[in-house]
Amino acid sequence: MDYRTPLVLLVVGACLCGLTDGFGRGAPASTCFTRYPKHGEAAQTVDSPFVVQLSPDVYTPGQTVNVVISQASANPTRQFVGFMIGAFRASDQPGVTEEVIGEFTTVPDDKVQVFSCFPGYKNFATHKNTDQVPRVTLTWTAPDVNVGNLTLRATIVENFKTFWTGLEFPLPVSGAVSEPVETPEYQVVPVRSIVSDVKFQGCGTTKGCLFYPDNCNGPDCDAAISFEYRESSDDFVVEMVSNKAEDYISVAFSQDDKMGDDETVSCVSQGGEMSVQHGWNPKRYNELLLNRYITETEISQSDGRLQCRFVLPRVTYVYQIDQAAVPLTYTNRTYDRNLNWHLHLAWGRAYPGSNVLSRHNDAPVVTEKRVNLKVAEIYQGLTVPVLVQAHAAVMLVAWIFLTGLVTVLSRHYKDWLSEKRVGGTKVWFQLHRGVAILVFLLTVIGIILVFAHFGPGIQEAADPHAYVGLTVTALVSLQVIGGALRPGFDNSLRPVFNWAHWFLGQASHILAGITMFLAFDISYLRSEVREFGFAVLGVWVAVQLAWHVGFEILKCRQKDSSSDSYEFKVTEGVSEGQQGSKSSLHSILLVIYAVMLAAICVAAIVAFLSQ
Repeated sequence: MDYRTPLVLLVVGACLCGLTDGFGRGAPASTCFTRYPKHGEAAQTVDSPFVVQLSPDVYTPGQTVNVVISQASANPTRQFVGFMIGAFRASDQPGVTEEVIGEFTTVPDDKVQVFSCFPGYKNFATHKNTDQVPRVTLTWTAPDVNVGNLTLRATIVENFKTFWTGLEFPLPVSGAVSEPVETPEYQVVPVRSIVSDVKFQGCGTTKGCLFYPDNCNGPDCDAAISFEYRESSDDFVVEMVSNKAEDYISVAFSQDDKMGDDETVSCVSQGGEMSVQHGWNPKRYNELLLNRYITETEISQSDGRLQCRFVLPRVTYVYQIDQAAVPLTYTNRTYDRNLNWHLHLAWGRAYPGSNVLSRHNDAPVVTEKRVNLKVAEIYQGLTVPVLVQAHAAVMLVAWIFLTGLVTVLSRHYKDWLSEKRVGGTKVWFQLHRGVAILVFLLTVIGIILVFAHFGPGIQEAADPHAYVGLTVTALVSLQVIGGALRPGFDNSLRPVFNWAHWFLGQASHILAGITMFLAFDISYLRSEVREFGFAVLGVWVAVQLAWHVGFEILKCRQKDSSSDSYEFKVTEGVSEGQQGSKSSLHSILLVIYAVMLAAICVAAIVAFLSQ
């Protein structure tokens, strides 16, 4: 056993810190219509120790109302760090709207900020820091017209893990107001229980469909969507199904195969609360929008099957509000389904007790090309984009198959085929150097492929796998550069080079293994893929250890001493026949080892590409 081998154990050590968004500067403007802190925690179900007091407790058009958020009298010492609050039409109004009503005209600037929620102005208030406070006083001004009875809806955050949502505080209109209630411009479209099951009849003949996985035909798919154009009304009837026992299924319309700048429609059913939501993905997250377009909504969920049906106009708009502008200023982004679009199909869980979408764990299904939604074709989708598939394939070849050969050649084959030379140098060294350079080239190609896919958004997609992978790339680059600049045999720095070369090789190989485990741990991969990938990598680690131990035992039994130089050196006392027998045995073992690595490599690639 090499005296340096135990030092490998000292190389393994990593601290991978997860990145989270705590919104320490306050809730983002995108929470206007959800008012749900996305902290990864469920809202409290016990009574809130905080209340909202309104003075006066009735209003007339144009009147100002003091809004005080404080601890309840039974909890005089409780303090809170955050909140979200806005006024909405009360549920006793027909066609109740999602619009946020009125305007917050005076707030304490050291704690509170206000946002404009479409189509109003400065109508939503939240905290701007996480300083603990016992109370906050706001001034809210009612619209100049009668909008009927109102309800202030609030979320109050005591700390990161403890918060209350769905708190409601009535603010009725004064009985002295005689003018009629103004009809809301945007009314909520009622969601009906689905009348007939989605069956995907006519896919490829009268309507277009996207199925996932590729061996299903609609009702039996993990996820599926159909879209049928109606020329008479210039709109699309859209149907979606998920058999993944999840709370929502979403479709996004995108100009590329990456998440960001996408219009979305999501069907959500959780805890008996059902909705069909219009939204968009600014980047790698979803924002709920005021619904101005989706009609004829139907949804149902039973036995792990979620299905919905709705009508979407050919042209829709996604508004983007300039929060710094006075007065309300916004722009519309146009989504015209006369153009061709990539379809993204995703499914996942809602936050407990709400219809608020949480991050989906499985990778979204994406069409390989932009599709014409008016054409009746059947499309298949990928959950791993082509460039990412290519990235995974070349990296697995480099670090499961080739690097194993590089390591074994340098450790156990320095006297292999000692009677032969290639270019005046031992066979093992030429193979070791050539395969090592190939590992470096494939690693660089893999990095280029993944950067080419994500483009400028690569940093947003980064995860522990990416960071460790870049470290491996840096190490293998140093290894190749060091090998090219290695000192001569008689140079005093040669021992230092040998140690550094060994250390970089071991470190890069071990970190590459960690990187591959992290790749299969990416949450977007299906659970079956993750489990199979971990099993394959576990076999790879076991095989590597077993073969290295076996080679060490064989070496000890043969009582051979390997040369540490790249020069040919005859082993004294060993006949030519014995040398040939040893070389033949090592050749057979090397072939068997290479075949096993190749099989494991193929299994790992198949596991990843089976997404």
